[in-house]
Amino acid sequence: MIVAPELQCRKGHLKRRRRDVARRVTEMTGKNGIELLAAFFTLGGDVYPFGPTEISPIPFKDRVEAAAKVGYKGMGLIHADVQATAAQIGLKEMKRIVDDNDIKYLEYEFLSGWYLDGERRAKSDVMRTEMLEVAQGLGVRNLKIAPGLGSDLYAPTEAEMTPDVDRMREAFAGGLP
Repeated sequence: MIVAPELQCRKGHLKRRRRDVARRVTEMTGKNGIELLAAFFTLGGDVYPFGPTEISPIPFKDRVEAAAKVGYKGMGLIHADVQATAAQIGLKEMKRIVDDNDIKYLEYEFLSGWYLDGERRAKSDVMRTEMLEVAQGLGVRNLKIAPGLGSDLYAPTEAEMTPDVDRMREAFAGGLP
């Protein structure tokens, strides 16, 4: 098979990059038994928090295999991406991929609005139910919650950005509805 020189260079660069990342992960963990977790945005590709989409353009299997190959023992997941992936391949297949690659730790982010009332709380409750189902199906270790975001992510009011700690404490202590 003939490969164009520019593709050969890119393949070589990618192999060196993978080796460098694997070496750094090994150096960081060493013999002390530290097991690292790659955040969702570490592996997600061209996505970013609150961007136009938080659904990774990289197939789930490729991300999990890449994490395992360089030595990560855990991965971060994000709701929009998990929902899209589960719709494509199902939770059972996602779990098989995670298990086949010895990924032991999954964290899932993030639930907001969980302490509010009205429509925002109702949306949060739906999301919480979805997240708990995924957590059970995949064996998620940590579910991350947020203190709150503005109803307009790009122009939150001062009141929205001032945490109501007492209200959060009461809602958290009250448990699930």
